[in-house]
Amino acid sequence: MIDLTRALYLGLVHPHAQLAPWPMLTSGQPAALGEPASTRTHARRLARLMGFASATLAPSTLHVVTDLYAALPARVRAIHVHACSYAITQWGLERARLRGTAIRSFRSVRELAACLEPCAAIVCDAICVTCRRVAPLVALQQLAARTNGWLVIDDSQGLGLLGARPSRALPYGRGGAGTLRWTGAARDRVIAIGSCAKALGVPLAFVAASEPVVAWFEATSGTRTYASPCNAASVAGLDAALRHNEDRGDELRARLLDRIRRFRSAVALRGGCLEPGTFPVQTTRPLPACAARALHDRLRRRGVRAFRVRGDRGTSRIGFAVTAAHDADAIDLAGAIAGDELARRRC
Repeated sequence: MIDLTRALYLGLVHPHAQLAPWPMLTSGQPAALGEPASTRTHARRLARLMGFASATLAPSTLHVVTDLYAALPARVRAIHVHACSYAITQWGLERARLRGTAIRSFRSVRELAACLEPCAAIVCDAICVTCRRVAPLVALQQLAARTNGWLVIDDSQGLGLLGARPSRALPYGRGGAGTLRWTGAARDRVIAIGSCAKALGVPLAFVAASEPVVAWFEATSGTRTYASPCNAASVAGLDAALRHNEDRGDELRARLLDRIRRFRSAVALRGGCLEPGTFPVQTTRPLPACAARALHDRLRRRGVRAFRVRGDRGTSRIGFAVTAAHDADAIDLAGAIAGDELARRRC
């Protein structure tokens, strides 16, 4: 079975034998009472990579959004969220709504600019997980700064994948600093959150911003008081991931790009068609849900494990997560099988 369901884009898996040892898995006390020095050290390293003054770590993005969007109403009058934001973002915003904060949806910068009031927060995914498009972060940051508001972005998909100075030859850019660096957007009035579990392969989350904002988040965070902090294994994994990114991140991103291009080429040679782009999650065009389910089952019977992505109006796409760890021959074979099946449906 060729598995194309793992979002470990750079192929980093961090076996325990390659991680720095730890004296205990957890300290038995919440982060609010004190964190190990290593947690603070690696949070600072992550902040430097992303171009922020400060950062703090959390066990998951669910912890982050639970705290952040509950506390934001003390600093903003309304929250404007992009209509395609990830489900976990929507769950976090429910707490703000319960506290009486107005939650408004937008689909474009023009639509947002027409209704954005002063001292509001703009919330979006840096990369839309549905359409894989990069958000217009330069324009959104400028709107936030001009109205004395905040831009909150979830950069789970971009961290470790995108970086500085993208070009035709290097569409991901260099360094893996994330989508803000890729777009050239400023950091003023920006709060970046997200998971490190995609390109970096580490199941923990972050909040990165200016020092006062990170200090405010830590002071208001309920989960830092009432839930367990990041465990030592995850923090050691972040240490390893940051070292890998520094030492050979660009090499892994080049390998990833090669695997994606090979997969797309193999699909096209067999007469199949995928939606355009070099994002690691390659998708078919929208299909009726029943057709997508049948296609998914046929691919599995032929040895390709893919996944379904729900769309609008009863449609679904088939997704293929390509990583730098995939063997070239396996990718060629998976692309050929996918191309055959897509050509049968003429899609």
